[in-house]
Amino acid sequence: MKPRETVAPSAMSPFLARVAEHSGQAVMSCYQCGNCTAGCPMAHTVGLGPRQVIRAVQLGLREAALGNELIWLCLGCQTCTVRCPREIDVAAVMETLRLLAIGEGVKPAIRDVAILHRLLLESVKRTGRVYELAVGGLYNLLGGRPLTNADLLPRLLARGKLGLFPARNKGARKVSAVYGRVAQIEARPVTEPIGGKAASRPGPRAPAPITRDAAVRSYAYYPGCSLGASAREYDVSTRLVFARLGVELRELEGWNCCGASSAHTTSKLLGHALPARNLQLAEEMGLPLTTPCPACFSRLQSTRHALRNSQLSGQVSEALGREFRNQVPVVPILGAIRAEEVAAAVRRPLAGLKVACYYGCLFVRPREVAQFDDEENPQTMDWLLAAAGAETIDWAFKTECCGASLRVPRPALAAQLTGRVLAAARRLGADCVAVACPMCQANLDQRQEGMAEALSERGAMPVLYFTQLLALALGLPPAELMFEKNLTDPLPMLRAKGFA
Repeated sequence: MKPRETVAPSAMSPFLARVAEHSGQAVMSCYQCGNCTAGCPMAHTVGLGPRQVIRAVQLGLREAALGNELIWLCLGCQTCTVRCPREIDVAAVMETLRLLAIGEGVKPAIRDVAILHRLLLESVKRTGRVYELAVGGLYNLLGGRPLTNADLLPRLLARGKLGLFPARNKGARKVSAVYGRVAQIEARPVTEPIGGKAASRPGPRAPAPITRDAAVRSYAYYPGCSLGASAREYDVSTRLVFARLGVELRELEGWNCCGASSAHTTSKLLGHALPARNLQLAEEMGLPLTTPCPACFSRLQSTRHALRNSQLSGQVSEALGREFRNQVPVVPILGAIRAEEVAAAVRRPLAGLKVACYYGCLFVRPREVAQFDDEENPQTMDWLLAAAGAETIDWAFKTECCGASLRVPRPALAAQLTGRVLAAARRLGADCVAVACPMCQANLDQRQEGMAEALSERGAMPVLYFTQLLALALGLPPAELMFEKNLTDPLPMLRAKGFA
């Protein structure tokens, strides 16, 4: 009998070598266990899951690897990376494939996602920050989906969740200059992949939560784009909580968008130069930096981690127009609040309130970058709300991705992931979901009208920022906390519990 023809992986495959070099990952060490695909929220929606994409790379199948849908629909939740027994940063491989596809002119398998990334980056180039209303409108027109999310627009405008005009930014021209220098650097002949050869991932270690030293009473504060518009209530409640606890937040002057989640998906250098500029502003203030947004925190930490490489650090310094020293510690907002200080300052305990603490993906993943809490079962938000008198539930969805990055280009897919999270919280008897991410809050809050079956007869589930709940416990008036901005009204629940 004639033997079957097979395709054998070759260490000499030029494509495999290029992916391994650019990603810094030992792709050939993957033994196809399937953990990445089992945990991937998008695997059921695409032709090739993470395991199959990795296999295509191993076999040198360039067209299959660069032309698949997953590299464009990847949520960047890092679940594949966290659960890989071979410690391959699978998410980094997906990002590398997307960058190679762009660099080699491969037509995007998901055209409208590529359009959204381009529009977001153009907005940042022009104004230094994301102008959400304009980006959404242009995306609908250019993506051929003029009515996408149109049902939400009147409600978002009525609640002041979208700014009619772009935010003024003193640093806009400097940000545009960074774009120009990045383009010049990337136009040079490439002798080594940007970032050089990455070191292998460190072995497992015990979680090392970042918490504020009691002596630190002042932070440089980086709110990020969403907190100036669609998540204004998060910004206001954060500032009120810190003021009540006697910790100063000094906003970075002229800060810019960190680039999440578009810059690093289209240009590795720009993806690090944008957050590095904010780190540089904090360095000039001589203060540690804190940010409420997990996506911003992830980009800041990723840049601090990546710029330990001297070549990439030099390129970022050139893009910024001055030396980047990479000396500013970054603390997530959850780590900048101390539970014992909350407990001492409580004036209205949240007794009888049952809360599902939802962390999302990016505050805790991957561990060697985030260096905060446990990447599968974080506890910091639970401790803070318990100190405020609330009961927090133990559940399996703390770090499940809600699909927030797809809520504009693929709202139906995002709604599926969101529904699972909310249904789990409802089954366990939670009164509300507490979040620390503006994208998660928007995703969980804004699409509940079509989830009656998932949420059962008890109706909609309030989704609140954890800082709003802390502010209530610290005695701040409900009228100051902007609960009216939520599309899913939390006030009936809060009144029934005696908190409003």
